[in-house]
Amino acid sequence: MSLVKTQWKQQNTLRLKNTTNKFFNTAHSTPVHSQLHHHTHTTTHHDSSTVQYSKAKMSQVVKAPIRMALRNLHTQGIKALQAQPITDPTSSRQRWKGPIVSRRVAKDLRKKAIREGSYGTYDALEGIGWDEAWDVGLFKDNSSVGKINWMEVRGFKETKRERTRESRAKRIEALLDGADDKIMQFRQKKRDDKPEGGISNVIKQMIKGSTK
Repeated sequence: MSLVKTQWKQQNTLRLKNTTNKFFNTAHSTPVHSQLHHHTHTTTHHDSSTVQYSKAKMSQVVKAPIRMALRNLHTQGIKALQAQPITDPTSSRQRWKGPIVSRRVAKDLRKKAIREGSYGTYDALEGIGWDEAWDVGLFKDNSSVGKINWMEVRGFKETKRERTRESRAKRIEALLDGADDKIMQFRQKKRDDKPEGGISNVIKQMIKGSTK
């Protein structure tokens, strides 16, 4: 048993010695300053590439995505606002598929274009506006095609607090005019109404209160 342990220790000592020699030989063959220079050059190149990438990302203009409804209207026209028939050989009845762009979404886009002043034309690159030809598929009767309702031009109703904000501010400013004089008059009146001191005046007040 002792012989096996001794051989095992000798093998481990030899293995450790070989590993140490390999490490020192590699360290002496490659100078330290060249290793540091390589590490510094790699780090500098990585940092410069990172800075250039971040500058390129910052220089890009963030563009709002174009709504899919506008894309479908631009490519398909009024067909996107109309129901399309479906050919089903297994059924004898005529089946229909709903419009790609709903009337609610289309009217919202039309109202937005009217408020922004881009009604009548459509910019496919920016996704802004509303083509007047799309009104044919949006309205059932031709009397509303190309017309702008006054309710579509006006803004949202908003809350009562927001609507009356200006009038309330004017009312508060009017009440604050001459507020200092009113405060002085009120304080002076309180001083004048205050009874005079002294035991005789106190007794008089007590007598008046008892007679009442």
